[in-house]
Formats: sequence, C-alpha cells, structure tokens
Amino acid sequence: MRIVSLLWLVVTAAAAPAVEAAEEPLSMGVFPRRSYAETAKLFAPMADYLGARLGRKVNLVTSRNFESFWTAVTEQRYDIVHYNQYHYIRSARTYQVIAHIEELGKSTIAGALYVRKDSGITNLAQLRGRAVIFGGGEDAMISYVANRYQFLQAGLRKDDFKSLFAVNPPNAILALSRRQAAAAGAGDGVLELP
Repeated sequence: MRIVSLLWLVVTAAAAPAVEAAEEPLSMGVFPRRSYAETAKLFAPMADYLGARLGRKVNLVTSRNFESFWTAVTEQRYDIVHYNQYHYIRSARTYQVIAHIEELGKSTIAGALYVRKDSGITNLAQLRGRAVIFGGGEDAMISYVANRYQFLQAGLRKDDFKSLFAVNPPNAILALSRRQAAAAGAGDGVLELP
C-alpha cells in the first residue's frame, strides 16, 4: 500500500486577519517524530525559507512529545503545522493542506514490518502470539495504521499479537535490534534515516 507523503505542511484556515497582525511572527509546529534537538536542526531552514518567502518571520515551535504537540494543534496555536495524514484528517476543520514535502527523495511512503534476519520469521502468521513494536502510538499513520492493515489482510486481529509502542519509528527499529520484540512496524524509509 502506497500513501502520499508521510508529512504534510498545512496552514490554519482560521488565521487572525492579516491586516491586524501583518508584522507578528507566524508559528510553525512540527510533529515530534525525532528528538527535540534534531527536529529543531532539521526544520529551522524550512522556517527561515518560509519566512523569507512570506516576508514575515516564522518561529519554529518544537515539542518534546506528541501530547504537547497535539494539544497545541487542537488549541490552534500553530499558524503552520507539519504532520502526517492521519493528524490532518483529525484536524481538517481548522487546518487546510497547502503543500506536502518529499523526504529522502520520495513523495510516497509505505508501511513496513521489520524482523531480524536471524529470527526465522518469513510471514506475518509467524507473529501470532508474539510482540510487535510500532513507532509511535495507535494514531501513527504509517507505523501503526498502515501496518495493522497488513495484519488484517493476513488474517491477524489486534489480539492475535502483543502491540508495544516506541516513541518513534527509529526507536522501534532499535528495540527490534535489541530483541525487545519479534517485529517492528515503521515506514519503508526508516532504515535510511541517520
């Protein structure tokens, strides 16, 4: 299953009138799927670029965890927000898509289930009764939602395996490498991340 870009750039539809706040900086929130410091480093150039293009300062706002990020989204504290498709669906009444980005040279992403080469696991049925660690929570579009669909297609229900959750997809892969689960759910490009 292919899904259009994991991350979306959206702008609030209910922004303050431009005439009144033309000089005030815009805030750009970024979905915290990487560490706080790495997110700031990776997205500062985008904030600077957008600020230059818009003729208005764009302040990058990073969150240490998903809960604080999502609270800011629901309270409409961001003028611009960068997140995945599922989060956009949940907030489509107050935000609208204006662009999507490419990551690692691709504009699409697919769910992928990873196992260790030495595990002997060659099909999804072998994960019955075993632990699978997913990057993010149950609302992680690619790591969880797309991969759960693969399980359903293979005839495995949610209670047929034990679901564990890592903070993000790279941490799910690290947990798998440390034998903390039999498989890891992430996106197909996670192994290309530093």
